[in-house]
Amino acid sequence: MNTPGVSSNQSSLSQSASVNDAQSSRRQSKAITDLRQDLVNGEHLEVVTVSAMSLFREYERNEVATDMRLKGKIVEIVGTITGINKDFRDNVYVTLRTPNQFMSASVRPIDSEIEKIARLVKGQSAMFRCEKMQRFGGSPSGANCVLMNY
Repeated sequence: MNTPGVSSNQSSLSQSASVNDAQSSRRQSKAITDLRQDLVNGEHLEVVTVSAMSLFREYERNEVATDMRLKGKIVEIVGTITGINKDFRDNVYVTLRTPNQFMSASVRPIDSEIEKIARLVKGQSAMFRCEKMQRFGGSPSGANCVLMNY
């Protein structure tokens, strides 16, 4: 289609720019992760809510089945804080009480949550949403987590 006063070359460039803008917009939406809005890489995911106590028991009963149930979902884990710590690489993590007094569940927050984590105290109840959950060293371990109740 020719527009008066616009060459076909200019029209093609304009259409090409519109296509590129649309593709760029789709790529940007795919990159959006906001666990508070149930979004991971621009996709809405199901949220599974579980206590640290029950998740520990689930992993004890059957690690494979638990991982399959949680795969591709946001895990919202609730529990009592037993520690607010840093590992040997200076990464922050929070531990939550489980039925085993020697093994805590852990969650590793994203960097933007560190200020909130610094205000937590042992014994406080907390709720985190984690992009990934797995069993590590015999205990539930969440990664890329946000604090939901502060």
